[in-house]
Amino acid sequence: MLTDTIVSFISLAKRLKRIKNSDLPSSMRRELARAIVRLDFPEDHKLRNPVSLMGFKVSYWGANELRYLFRELFENGSYLFHTDVKQPLILDCGSNIGMSVLFFKKIYPHARIIAFEPDPATFATLTTNVAQNSLKDVTLHQCALTSVEGIIDFYRSNKVVGSLMMSVNKERSDGEKIVVPARRLSSFIEEQVNLLKMDIEGAEESVLTELAASGKLHMIDQIHLEYHHHLRKNTDKLSLTLKLLEDQGFGYQLGTKSATCCAPEAFQDISIYCYRKH
Repeated sequence: MLTDTIVSFISLAKRLKRIKNSDLPSSMRRELARAIVRLDFPEDHKLRNPVSLMGFKVSYWGANELRYLFRELFENGSYLFHTDVKQPLILDCGSNIGMSVLFFKKIYPHARIIAFEPDPATFATLTTNVAQNSLKDVTLHQCALTSVEGIIDFYRSNKVVGSLMMSVNKERSDGEKIVVPARRLSSFIEEQVNLLKMDIEGAEESVLTELAASGKLHMIDQIHLEYHHHLRKNTDKLSLTLKLLEDQGFGYQLGTKSATCCAPEAFQDISIYCYRKH
């Protein structure tokens, strides 16, 4: 027990040091350190629900999922982007419980956000988090994003409500099947978009292809894209997505935290940050 505590404190010290040297706004760093301690070492060893983090009241389903989301979005700044626009327009595709919405509102308080989440239970928590923080200029849509309009099969975990692996692709989540509304993202784009954040568990290729075909991809300045490589083990199509982005005038940076780079057909989450070339 004592050894585990020491290891936890060493890990905490390393994370706090990384925050000090991060690209996040300096005004956020002290607040972020307090939030990390609150999540990892809650009072009475019990994490409250909702919990106060970064000036927000956050409702959630599972503590482990909350910690993962907070670490990825706030601590690691996975969706950090820079713009001179005072009220940037952000499309948040795959919002889950809304931690990404809260992150965007933290760095750009006047941002206009259109958020999408297909799972009804998760969407209810997303709605709660927007409402209980009195967030303005946030529009929510309970639908899956695909290349078609209508109704589509959607797969979610039987064990974890609010799972981060829910998908329209059975290969990504082979739990309970429900049906949800499906929409084309292009139908929501009527003006210049400053950031498209997309983490839609395997549907990204079809959505990007439809955006390009509709001409709406040219109306997007920056993209944070989660590409799900080897969702189908014997299928290699990353080059098609990169070629599409190149043809649409984007440059990009790639990253992955996977440790399976030498394992044939292993699944990887690949982060692609796209920026429009001038």
